[in-house]
Amino acid sequence: MYIAIVATDKNRIAKFKDFNTKAEADAHIDHCKEFGFDSGFAVEAPKSGSMEYWVVDEKAKTITHDAITETADKATYDALAYSRSRKVEYPSIPEQLDYIYHNGVEKWKTDMILPVKEKYPKGDS
Repeated sequence: MYIAIVATDKNRIAKFKDFNTKAEADAHIDHCKEFGFDSGFAVEAPKSGSMEYWVVDEKAKTITHDAITETADKATYDALAYSRSRKVEYPSIPEQLDYIYHNGVEKWKTDMILPVKEKYPKGDS
C-alpha cells in the first residue's frame, strides 16, 4: 500500500489518501498540485505502528514509525486502566451528593467510594 501525502502539520500527516500502487499515488499528488498543494509526495506505508506515530520528513520524502513514543504512550495509558475503570463504576455526581446529604461523608466514603477503589486498586492494570 502507498500513501499520497498531500499535507503535513508538525511532521505528522495532515491530509492523505491510500493507493495500491506508487503510480496511482504519484498521479494523485500531481492532480493535487493543480489545486495548490505543492509539497506532496508518495511513499510506501509503514508496516507497523499507528499512523498517529508516523513521523514525516518532507525533505527526505520519508515516513518513519516513532516506536519509542508509541510504546511510552501505551505504557502510560495501561498504567491508568484502574482510573478509567473507576470512572465508569462510580455513581453520578448528583447521586453521590444526594447520598452525602442523606448519609454523611463517612458513609459515602465507605459505601460508595471504597468498594470501587478496592475493586480497581491503583497500580493494577
